Amino acid sequence: MITNEEIAEQKLSETAFAALLRGFGATRLLDVGASHGLFASVIRHFGYTGMIYSVEPQPDCRRQMTRSGLGDLRWIVLPSQGAGAEDSVMTLNVSENSVSSSFLAPHANHLQTEPTVRTVGTRQAYVSATRSLLQPNVTAAIDALKVDTQGYELNVMKGLGSSFGGLKIILTELSSIPCYEGGPSLEDVDDYIVNQMGFARVSLTPAYVDEASGVIQQYDGVYVRRDLLAKAQEILANRDAAPLAEANRGLGQDGGAGQGLAAVVVSLPGKAPKRPDAQDRDFGQSWLESCGKSWGSYSPRVLSVSEAQSILPGVKWRKVSQKPAIRDIFATLAQAPPGGEGFVLLTNADILLGPQLRDLLPQMDPNVLYYCSRLDVRINARDPRVLEPDGVYHMGYDAFFLPQELISRIHRRGLIPGEFRIGKPWWDYVVPIAALLAGYPAKKFLAEPHPILHMSHVITSNAWLEENGKIFVAWLRSLLKLPASPMTGMLAEFIEGYDSIEGDHRSKLRGLGARVIPGLT
Repeated sequence: MITNEEIAEQKLSETAFAALLRGFGATRLLDVGASHGLFASVIRHFGYTGMIYSVEPQPDCRRQMTRSGLGDLRWIVLPSQGAGAEDSVMTLNVSENSVSSSFLAPHANHLQTEPTVRTVGTRQAYVSATRSLLQPNVTAAIDALKVDTQGYELNVMKGLGSSFGGLKIILTELSSIPCYEGGPSLEDVDDYIVNQMGFARVSLTPAYVDEASGVIQQYDGVYVRRDLLAKAQEILANRDAAPLAEANRGLGQDGGAGQGLAAVVVSLPGKAPKRPDAQDRDFGQSWLESCGKSWGSYSPRVLSVSEAQSILPGVKWRKVSQKPAIRDIFATLAQAPPGGEGFVLLTNADILLGPQLRDLLPQMDPNVLYYCSRLDVRINARDPRVLEPDGVYHMGYDAFFLPQELISRIHRRGLIPGEFRIGKPWWDYVVPIAALLAGYPAKKFLAEPHPILHMSHVITSNAWLEENGKIFVAWLRSLLKLPASPMTGMLAEFIEGYDSIEGDHRSKLRGLGARVIPGLT
């Protein structure tokens, strides 16, 4: 008799699914019911290098996935939410083992064989119709789907609608006996995928067995679109020979090559800021010039939106009356788009772009906002040509790779309040939150060697921290008054982090930051 340990070791369904991903050259995989991200890790191990969009309603699991995927530019974890037939708010039954959490109650059959599926708590979770999880152009380009939602699989399938025109491969869990109250049978899900969706089953392997009775309670089914059946059978017959190269393409707007930078946007000061080293030698001017050269090496379009005329050659100037608000920068870019293809990089004026960024840009999905923290550096005391790392600044973000359509969408919807100014506290949290509110995935990444460099310096005042903090809290509270969305749970956690701390405003802001950083990471 097969055991659950053997099932986990053999990974039969994952092996077949990965072979099909490679053989069909899949580049976009929707992972519904991602839990802690084990499936994404396994499928990477089997050679899949395309995009993974992971969907999971449990915030703790989402945070674990985002931490695990910081170095993987093509693994995007969506805001905590479920997927179903229609948009709704539902009660999630949280299981003792967390991986068996479900919108359905566990059946006695399942509890008897695996007691850790018992419900130990509940939480409200937003459920998006599967077709509305991503932007329409991305949804249409999804070519592979994995569903493991503990009895809710049929609802996920019904939520696909006609939007997934490029879907070729499906992997889903199927129950041969009732495992969750009201859940569909193996035959129900199989019939829907075959007769309603036009797919053919090419693999059925054990997923969970009652080791006491030998009854296989759950199976994994792999399906391909019916017109691809002959090719799928050929791929599976020669699965070890399925080429990796097909899945290794870049990712453009339509699945083609990834793009670079259409423009770099900063806000230059009227004069170079002081950046003294340990011997009090000022490297501010030379550092700023090095920053400018690095921007120009990535894009011919470098723009300073500022009250002072550009002090660097080759940088165009758009004048504003005071240190620009982030909203004004987005308005400037939306009203006069830079043109060309690729991201608009919005960054602080003292950020130097390292050469490592050149290798990262082709890996980025043009439908995602990417952002990252800076690496602080200092001048070597003996050789000023040498920069020494001084640690990554994890409390904020200094570089935002903005899809141009996202800039227009944020501007049109007025998602960014006018009080936040570039370079001042909390502005860097506003940008990814606005992107998520606009329906764009947002991905923080870390890379080694680090491509975003900043010369360490002393912060002279904390006044803006508290002043802008009050504005930031008020903005979050206003967002919670909007209709429920996938962002509702995250925003509520942020506010809870502020309200739950006793003490003065600064103490409360520290509590808020302790929620925002892992929430956005």
